[in-house]
Amino acid sequence: MKVTKAITTSALLSMLLSYPEVSKSKDTTWTDVEKLPAEVESELTKDFKDPFSVKYRNLKVSNRGLYCGEINGKNSYGAYSGFKKFYASEEVADVATDETALAIIDIFCGDGGKN
Repeated sequence: MKVTKAITTSALLSMLLSYPEVSKSKDTTWTDVEKLPAEVESELTKDFKDPFSVKYRNLKVSNRGLYCGEINGKNSYGAYSGFKKFYASEEVADVATDETALAIIDIFCGDGGKN
């Protein structure tokens, strides 16, 4: 199973790096936002135990429609588990739950979307 995950992760990183329009580039600009669009929020929170209790901070949107920031959700005990970095769009979302996910988010968002 770990071999498959390593191959998949390697393939995914290669794919991401081959598409400069998805990675943070010099012509990408970022804007602070107060709230995520409903479609983006739905994609981002669909796997959370209590999606209505999710909290956000440091939200940014790029001129390419990519949202970055930090998200905090409740665990099985009803306690918040701590803020984690994320990226999201209407089609895809990922929360940094391990080093690989964090590396991918850093490719997309750079320093949390800050120039």
